[in-house]
Amino acid sequence: MKLLAHPRFPWLAALVGVLLCTPALFGGLVGDDYLWWVLLQGVGPMTGSLPPLLHVYNFIPGGVDLDVLQGQGMLSWWADPEISIALARPASVLTHMLDHAVAPRAFALQHAHSLAWYGICILVTAWIYRRIHPGAGAVVGLAALLFAVEDAHAMNAAWLANRHALISLVVGGLSFLAHLRWRASTRARWLLAALLIMAVGLLCGEATLGAAAYLVAWQLTLDQGSWARRLAGIAPYALLIGAWRAVYNLLGYGITGSGLYLDPGRSPLEFSLALLERWPQLQLGQWLQAPVDVVVFTVPEQYGLWVSAAAIAGCGGLLWYLWPTLRDDPRARFWGLGMSLSAIPLCAAFPMDRLLAFTGVGAFALLALQAQAAGWLDGGQPRLSTPRRWITGGLLAMHLPLAALLLLARTGTLPQFGQVFRCAADSTPDEAAVEDQVFVHVTGHEFPTVYASLVRQVEGGHPPLRSALLSPFNAHHSVTREDQRTLVIHMQGGWLAQGFNRLERRAQLPFEPGETFTMPDYTAEIRAITPSGDALEVAFEFERPLEDPLYRWLAWGPSGAREWAPPALGQRAELPSQSMTSFFAGP
Repeated sequence: MKLLAHPRFPWLAALVGVLLCTPALFGGLVGDDYLWWVLLQGVGPMTGSLPPLLHVYNFIPGGVDLDVLQGQGMLSWWADPEISIALARPASVLTHMLDHAVAPRAFALQHAHSLAWYGICILVTAWIYRRIHPGAGAVVGLAALLFAVEDAHAMNAAWLANRHALISLVVGGLSFLAHLRWRASTRARWLLAALLIMAVGLLCGEATLGAAAYLVAWQLTLDQGSWARRLAGIAPYALLIGAWRAVYNLLGYGITGSGLYLDPGRSPLEFSLALLERWPQLQLGQWLQAPVDVVVFTVPEQYGLWVSAAAIAGCGGLLWYLWPTLRDDPRARFWGLGMSLSAIPLCAAFPMDRLLAFTGVGAFALLALQAQAAGWLDGGQPRLSTPRRWITGGLLAMHLPLAALLLLARTGTLPQFGQVFRCAADSTPDEAAVEDQVFVHVTGHEFPTVYASLVRQVEGGHPPLRSALLSPFNAHHSVTREDQRTLVIHMQGGWLAQGFNRLERRAQLPFEPGETFTMPDYTAEIRAITPSGDALEVAFEFERPLEDPLYRWLAWGPSGAREWAPPALGQRAELPSQSMTSFFAGP
């Protein structure tokens, strides 16, 4: 325990955390990294006219024409007419521009850059712990170590496109520390510094709102003075965030039309409902390492309420476990409130443990306080009941040795996760002829459909002229040839029955029979819908006969995309449902 209490132990914790993530140096590009590379290098039709500083993270619209987005597969035919996924993170983009200015293909160097941010992130977090717990070196050391080896940080540290989360925590944490100096000294210069740093943080990423959550928690639990004085300390930041959001909207940034990503500023009711589902899942993901990432991909929508109920019950158990410490220690109440509030803006995205950086700051401080209350850090008398001590021991085992092993493994296996994005590039035809052809994915998924072209633009190969996705792969399909140019697809259960198919369309926007959607190479017409308004049968009329060499027909199989031939006139073909494991089976 003396080691944990050493003033320089946080530096050792940072070193351990970075070393556990060093397999990332050999990970190359994954997923959105390919999109960033294309945009920053100005390659291909996706680049448009906007400078990268504004274009990166501006997915839909991305400063390019709608038909280009549709032709590249970034907009499916079923996309909400008002779909917009546009995020403003220019300060983080600057770090990627620096990478590309130095050596655009030195991917190991770019990963080293991200790992440096991870090390700084650990040190800033430890600095916050020390500021809240002066003289409690063992609590600070244990909390910093828990944060450093947390496997939920694997994607933030190892995925280049997720670097913004680390930068947001660093800058947001510095803003919070400046706020504490202001409240302690009452000097206006520290308030100005805190506001300026937070403004920069908001330009790094929306996650910086997590720092504002801890700031609010401090004012409500640990700040001195009357309630009027406490609330007045929040006002300058509320004005700053309000002004930031107003400019954010004015410039066209924000999210609309997606069923997976929600914007609390534009869709407050939908966000509030999602909060009830997603917030408990994030808390269980933080504390129990629950596999929240896979819920949206594997749990059928009809079981979503059961998952939410189980998560809420789990949060009730967590509150029981923490209650004695929360009751007796105002600092614990600060960490608990900060952890809880910081998870609220995260609920704009579907639950993934890569979102848990800010919640982990509070959670690991609470766990370190529980270890202290168990009598394991200072040799004092235990203040926790025997069941709570056993739980604390189990959580420490889960978040120290097990988490460290998982962090090492997950950073090393991130390229396997990347197969979700590149499996179509590996399994579809790659020859000169495809550059003049349209890849028509009768069944498939949005991510590999889009990234087939992007991967080949970066790594070499032959990207198709355009890509088209007709239907998701996760249900049985009956495909009937109606005439020379028309396929009619009946998808069991409906197009958007599975939650992960709702990236581009809200559940609140039903389809209508007879509704048509015009795409670059075909027109889709809704023939039948489910009782809930989902598309059940759709006719696709192509501009040319289906046998025209312009079209390269593909369907998803157990090992990725495979070539497929449309049935003869009046005939029907059956395409079985495929699971998510087909992303990883290899060509």
